[in-house]
Amino acid sequence: MFTSKTPIEPTALDHIIDDLLTDMQAYPRDSDEYAKMAAQFVKLYPLKDAERPKTISPDVLATVAANLLGIAAILYHERAGIVTSKALGFVLKLR
Repeated sequence: MFTSKTPIEPTALDHIIDDLLTDMQAYPRDSDEYAKMAAQFVKLYPLKDAERPKTISPDVLATVAANLLGIAAILYHERAGIVTSKALGFVLKLR
């Protein structure tokens, strides 16, 4: 629902990781250089994960929807203009 639909341009970190992977293909897998590059990759990849935008948890969306439905039910039941004091008491507090 809240994910971006636009293509994400590669960052400088993406280019560095791609270059590292390309360089790793030139060495045999049992060489010392390959092991050093693999260690660098293990350090760089979590940084790429940290750059990714965080998504909204389904639990948070469910809580918000339940709160809005509860407020709407109270407003519909009371059929009065001002009942915010009752409605706001039923909203779950954020942790």
